[in-house]
Amino acid sequence: MELALRAYVYRVLFILGSEARWDIFDVFLVGSGLLDLMLTASNFSFIRILRLIRMTKMLRVVRMVSLFKSLRKMVISVCGCLMSLLWITCLLLIIIYVYAIGFMQIYLQEFEAGSLSRNSPTLEKLQFFYGSVGVSMLTLFMAICGGRDWGMPWNQ
Repeated sequence: MELALRAYVYRVLFILGSEARWDIFDVFLVGSGLLDLMLTASNFSFIRILRLIRMTKMLRVVRMVSLFKSLRKMVISVCGCLMSLLWITCLLLIIIYVYAIGFMQIYLQEFEAGSLSRNSPTLEKLQFFYGSVGVSMLTLFMAICGGRDWGMPWNQ
C-alpha cells in the first residue's frame, strides 16, 4: 500500500528521481513478498531465500544514517579514546595501590608501636578503613570519586 501511494504521489519521479534506486529496490522487495504470499501453500526452498531478500529492506536504514553524522563522529571519537582510557585507568589503579600500601603501612606501624590503646576509637577507624590492601584501595577510590570525603572517615 505504501509503495502504491508513493508511486501515485511521485509519478515519473518514482522511477527517474534521485531516490529511484531505492524505489526500484522497494518494488523488488514488495514483489518478492507478494510472491512469497502466493507460494506459501507450496514448500519450495527458494521461498526461504526470498524471505532473506526481504530482510534486506533493513538496508533502508542506511539512508537514515546520514542524518546522524554528528552522532557517528562522537561514537568514532569515543572508540578512538578507549585505549587511552584503559591506560589511564591502569595508571590510576597503580597509584591507588601504592598509596593504599602506604596508608596500610602507617596503620601497621601505629598498631605495632602500641601508641594507640587496643580499644581506641582511632585504631578501630584505622582498622576499618585501612585494615587490608583491598579495603585501603576501596577507601581511597571512594575518596577520589566523591563517594566518601577525605574528612568523612574520621567523622563517623
